[in-house]
Amino acid sequence: MKIKYIIFVVVIMFSFSWCDEKYRKLPLNVNVDFSKKETVYEIDFQAPLNFWGSKVNFELWIDNGIKYSKETKEEKRISDYINKGISSDNLINKIKNQYFKFKITLIPLGWASTNIDILIPDYNLQKWNKIEFINRKKNEFILSIPLYGRIRNYHNKQIMTADLQRLRNYHIRIESLENVTIPKGMKTGLKIKNYNRKH
Repeated sequence: MKIKYIIFVVVIMFSFSWCDEKYRKLPLNVNVDFSKKETVYEIDFQAPLNFWGSKVNFELWIDNGIKYSKETKEEKRISDYINKGISSDNLINKIKNQYFKFKITLIPLGWASTNIDILIPDYNLQKWNKIEFINRKKNEFILSIPLYGRIRNYHNKQIMTADLQRLRNYHIRIESLENVTIPKGMKTGLKIKNYNRKH
C-alpha cells in the first residue's frame, strides 16, 4: 500500500512540474551581448530531470558563427586565442587580456531547496572553488572570466556549476559589470545545460 502511495505522489509531483509553462526548460542557448557594461540577462527556468545527477552547468560562449573547418587562417587564430588562450605563434600576454566581470544571482523559486552548492572557476589557478549557500533565498557572487583563455579541458568559458533539485524552478540573473572589446565578428551568449557526471 505504501509503495502505491509513493508512486502516486511522485506522479503528481512530476505532473505539476512539467505542466508549468512559464518556466523555461533546459537546455538553453541564447545570444546575449555581455561585452557591454550593464547588460542584464535573467530568466526563470526549471532544473532538468537529469539521469547523471542534479547539477546544472552555466557557460559563457564567444563565437563568430562560422564552422571551424570553414574559418580562414586568421579567424581560426582568433578563435583559438579566445577559446584556448593560445594562438598559433605565442601564448597570450596576460597584461593585455580583458575580463568579463559578472554579478551572478541565483534564486530558488517555490518549493526549490534554499540549500545550494555552487562550483565557480578560478581561471588564474586553473581550479574550481566550492561555495555553499545554506538557507539563503538569494545567492549572489561576483565572477571574472578572461576574454582569452579557459579552464583546462573545457571549450566554453565556465560561469558555474550549480547542484539544483531536479524539476524545481529557479531564477538566474547575470549582470555585466565591465565593458569588454571583443574581436570583430564575434558574438557572446549564455548556455545552460545538464551537467553530465560521466565525463
